[in-house]
Amino acid sequence: MPMTDSPRRLLILGASGRCGRRVTREAIRRGFVVTALTKSRHDHLAELGARVLNGNVLDYATLVEAMRGQNAVACCLGIKRKSAVNPLSDLLSPPDFMTRCAGLIIRAMNETGVERLVAISAAGVGDSYVIVTHPVRQLLKVGHLKTAYADLGNMEPQLISSSRDTLIVRPVTLTDLPVRSNARIIERYGLLSMISRDAVARWIVDALERPGRYENAAENIG
Repeated sequence: MPMTDSPRRLLILGASGRCGRRVTREAIRRGFVVTALTKSRHDHLAELGARVLNGNVLDYATLVEAMRGQNAVACCLGIKRKSAVNPLSDLLSPPDFMTRCAGLIIRAMNETGVERLVAISAAGVGDSYVIVTHPVRQLLKVGHLKTAYADLGNMEPQLISSSRDTLIVRPVTLTDLPVRSNARIIERYGLLSMISRDAVARWIVDALERPGRYENAAENIG
């Protein structure tokens, strides 16, 4: 359902990450009352205007407490790597981190009555695998990248099959470059396609503001 009550209350998971920070900033700019659940202290989120709760998203009681009274959830979580710029670097998160998060998030939404969820996944996950290029498909079968994509592949069905109003957003390769064009639905990912994290953040907040239930379970954007 659309969030038409005032204030609009949004819980952001992964708000301290490179996408999460941008979603937090964009949501606050548009008048959302944002709660950010983070594992450690992040003063910059409070400076943006978010209410910051410290806790582990894998702790169910903490997640439920953060979710109470919210209208929607934006999940910007992801597996952490030793190198933020090298997708093949060693993992710092559990290999099933997103799988575990998905189950806990849906369970907490059911308990607290939160209806709407927008979650970031990635190009090549689920049925978008067939619209990435052959070299990319081969890369997704290698090492830690294979593990991370398998984890997202296990996350998505849990979210999509729930009774919640859920949207999965699958962006192509993310960059910190300024926005050069708005995000859009695409039918095929190019080999060197990239998209600004700011553009993805705008797409996510736009999606949170849409009226009615989501027509599609997932959107491939670039």
